[in-house]
Amino acid sequence: MIKIVIFDFDGVIVNSTKHNIDFANQMLKHFGKPELSRGDEKDAYTMTSREFYNKYLYDVGIIRSLFFMKRLFKKTLNEFKATKHLNKLLKILKKKYKLAIVTNRAGETYEILEYLGLRDNFDLILTVEHIKKPKPSPEGIKKVLKYFTFKPSEAVYIGDTSFDSLAAKRAGVISIILKNRKDGGDYKIKDLFDIKGILEKFK
Repeated sequence: MIKIVIFDFDGVIVNSTKHNIDFANQMLKHFGKPELSRGDEKDAYTMTSREFYNKYLYDVGIIRSLFFMKRLFKKTLNEFKATKHLNKLLKILKKKYKLAIVTNRAGETYEILEYLGLRDNFDLILTVEHIKKPKPSPEGIKKVLKYFTFKPSEAVYIGDTSFDSLAAKRAGVISIILKNRKDGGDYKIKDLFDIKGILEKFK
């Protein structure tokens, strides 16, 4: 029986792929760097802030990078939108399951959730600041299971990239991948609300 539903954040809770690419390019442009190539655009929504900094902005310096990043984040906060059907889904799931988030995004996750009025839906939120190894490491998912004393067989993880499917597999939990046919997963869905039908199979 499934007892907890764990969500990724970017691409699952919020439609942020385009925003993250635009955000990364604005960061790079501000510091006189070339924009991301097509092949590198995935870095904008799979890398942690630290990983992105180390790869693209290390020579700029951490203080300058963080200062501009925080200013740009405040400026673009209103661009974040919740995924279609998310609010309706959370209201239904909240009645039956514990809900959690495990994300490679940093502390601004909380600000986005507050802005969208979603934070109170989740029983636990783990950002990259709470774990030593980000996804595809299973550490975050395992921490959630330990916190609630749930077994891997009692959890599902919902993501949208290969990092998510790998993290779930390594943690021993069922993975559901949204809008991505290429990146593995035990189940694939086109619409977030399809999760409800999958969960009903595990009663």
